[in-house]
Amino acid sequence: MGEVIGYARESSEKQESDGNALTKQIRRLRDAGAKKIFYDIAQRTNNRRDGLLRLIDYVKSSPVGTIQKLIFTRIDRLTSSIVLFSQLVHVLQQHHVKMEALDDSFDLETVGGKLATNIRVIAAEFETEMLSLRVTKDLEVRRRNKKPHYIVPFGFVREGDRYELDHTPIVCTLEDRKEYTCSQVARLVVDTYFQAKSFRQTAVQLNAYFGVTRNITAFKDKESSNLIDIGDDISTALTKPKSKNTGLGWTAKGLQLWFKNPVLAGGTAYDQRKRNKWSSVYQEENIVWHTHPEQTLITMDEREEIFTITHKNRNNAWCSQPTQINNIFTGLIYCGCCGSSMFIQTSQYRKKADRKISYYQCNNYNKNRLCANKKMINDMQIEQQLIPLLCQKADSVAAIADLSFESNIINESEEVVALKQQLRQLSLIPGNNPAIHQAIDLINQQIASIISDTKSQQLSYLVHKNRIVAAFANPIYWERLDIEDKRELLQGCLKSVQVAKGQILDVKFRYS
Repeated sequence: MGEVIGYARESSEKQESDGNALTKQIRRLRDAGAKKIFYDIAQRTNNRRDGLLRLIDYVKSSPVGTIQKLIFTRIDRLTSSIVLFSQLVHVLQQHHVKMEALDDSFDLETVGGKLATNIRVIAAEFETEMLSLRVTKDLEVRRRNKKPHYIVPFGFVREGDRYELDHTPIVCTLEDRKEYTCSQVARLVVDTYFQAKSFRQTAVQLNAYFGVTRNITAFKDKESSNLIDIGDDISTALTKPKSKNTGLGWTAKGLQLWFKNPVLAGGTAYDQRKRNKWSSVYQEENIVWHTHPEQTLITMDEREEIFTITHKNRNNAWCSQPTQINNIFTGLIYCGCCGSSMFIQTSQYRKKADRKISYYQCNNYNKNRLCANKKMINDMQIEQQLIPLLCQKADSVAAIADLSFESNIINESEEVVALKQQLRQLSLIPGNNPAIHQAIDLINQQIASIISDTKSQQLSYLVHKNRIVAAFANPIYWERLDIEDKRELLQGCLKSVQVAKGQILDVKFRYS
């Protein structure tokens, strides 16, 4: 008999820590005979399944016949993506591995069974999308009706359709036996910031004042997760102790985001469509002020003072960092493994470079995990590798302009030839007709205008060619160009740049 492997999934770490749902799944799979159990902690709306992809790679690397079957609790524990499900089924069928669900039955041996199973997966995907749509529409209705968001900032509670200060006791200091409510702690945070003048120092002082140490249990890092072997203890394999966190867990980043919330000063941001991965970006034009004037933590003057201090503090780069993304390579970067386009997946501000750094990743890997090229490459790395290569081929790059220009000259010459042919035909007409003389003068003017334009293009071409040679033959000249000039040169000369595993593999030029 071959090996039996298993797969389990739970939506979040909180569900596992509260109800041991993932642990229960893994124990059931082990009792059913699974020797190796792969697992993921991810919601249905997230199709990233590192454990499932690791399972697929494990099956691929195993000789045919060594694995007997894959077991799991229900089919919806696998994935709601029909693409990833089809990939899993294809690999399992190639290696003659059967699929078995402990709590429901399905059939992949017949055409009708395959159809029914695919419909169930598609229905699960549809249900996930509909759930996301319902949540989105509910938030839109709340925004239109001027109702507060379900999630409230620290120090507040939502009573009906308005924010109120939270007077729930949450902590008592041991030294002076003083009890603090949630809103009192929030106000203490504000006062501490005015004294420290820094988010980092505010976090340090708060953690020192509320000096209660607590241990947090978190799931293992990616390198050691997603797999439980036959001899592993389940609880030990799933979790490990994190470093100790003092006090209430204040961080400089968390304080930055909290102070930006308009609820603290009596306002409500009903429209927060501009979002990034980490936080909401509050649009001033969509903030309605004085929605709860008697239930505020800070005044408007204090809010302005906080922003003034933050802007003056050079350590808080988030206030002064540029919002423009350096996208000079947009549309040029392609994956060297699968040929898919590589898009900007994230951007981060770097203080030393004083700009945002854009990170490119294979779109096929990012969306479907169907490519092996998972490593990102940023625009600085691309530029450091690409420009020396172009500097070595400056004359070849400039020759591209020759081909482009010659094609334009040929088209213009054909137009002049056609006009001159019309002149010859008109000159053969006998007589002294004023209309014919007028037509001849008009054609001569057209020819003169085209020749003048051609000379202007020749002069512009020479300037453009010299500029290309100067830009790519001298790295210092390239560094001094602004973003728009760099983009114009690259888009005009390059067709594509093939990248894999953080390295440029090939560069294709236009007209080559």
